[in-house]
Amino acid sequence: MEQAHPMVIEGTLDQHEAFQQSFVWKDVQRELLYWLEDARNHLEIEKESSQISHLQGVCEAIRHVVELPQLIIYQLRQPPRTMEIDHE
Repeated sequence: MEQAHPMVIEGTLDQHEAFQQSFVWKDVQRELLYWLEDARNHLEIEKESSQISHLQGVCEAIRHVVELPQLIIYQLRQPPRTMEIDHE
């Protein structure tokens, strides 16, 4: 899982794991997966290339949001990284 920027995470691992298992997240995730399915269905029938690019971006964004709790948990489970300084 690659990040374009360093994540700032204020919640604890336990809090994020509890959120991922919560009914609140399951409700949100279910709705996001409906959106993803709808966007993919539109991709199958769309002919205009600009709309296809837009829908592909929508699908990617939805997937990122769906995966966000797992990404945060993954980051919290990683050992802390120390910054290396180049002395040259």
